[in-house]
Amino acid sequence: MATLEVLQLLDLLEEAIGEGRRLPMGDGVVVARRRLLDLVDRLRASMPKEIYEARDLLQEGERLLQQVHDEASRLITQAREEAQALLDSAQERAQQIIRHAQEEARRLLEEAEAEVERRLAASEIMRTARERAHALVQEADAQSHRTIQQAKEKAEALLREAQAQARQRLDEAAQEARRQMEEADAYALALLVRLQRDLEGALAQIRRGVQALEKRGQRPQEL
Repeated sequence: MATLEVLQLLDLLEEAIGEGRRLPMGDGVVVARRRLLDLVDRLRASMPKEIYEARDLLQEGERLLQQVHDEASRLITQAREEAQALLDSAQERAQQIIRHAQEEARRLLEEAEAEVERRLAASEIMRTARERAHALVQEADAQSHRTIQQAKEKAEALLREAQAQARQRLDEAAQEARRQMEEADAYALALLVRLQRDLEGALAQIRRGVQALEKRGQRPQEL
């Protein structure tokens, strides 16, 4: 329907050229400017809507790709924040364990000193208490290191998983956007080729009409 209307407008354009006032010298023709601009506006409005739809498809593909980029950035930021929160929690837990061990060691030392005074066997009791306190501190330090290491490994695994998901979604979105753009390009190209053939046919008719008028020596009527 749109193509038929375009052809009709081209016929009107040919008619306007044929009715134009021929210049005294050369092949120029004077055509009413207002009428010519009106035909151009109507021709533009009658273009097939599929061309505008193809342009919208291209814009939608670009918008989708940008949305996926934003989503991937959000996932990576969220994973980093969760990993940092997990690491902070592990460090705080490790510090609590160390503080508890230190407090327990001090308590044991105080009890040992009191026991030494009561039994007059300070050297043996103090040695045992110190060894136990030292063992507790070492155990607490080792446990804190294990906790921090486990938290780091879990945080790194979480971050790698989020990055892998983000890359996968980016790849999928890029493939989908390329597919849509390729389909839109092919669709628009087919429409433009068809419109080009129609326009070339119409222009050929216009040229034949002008040539026929020139051969007859017919002078167009003044507007």
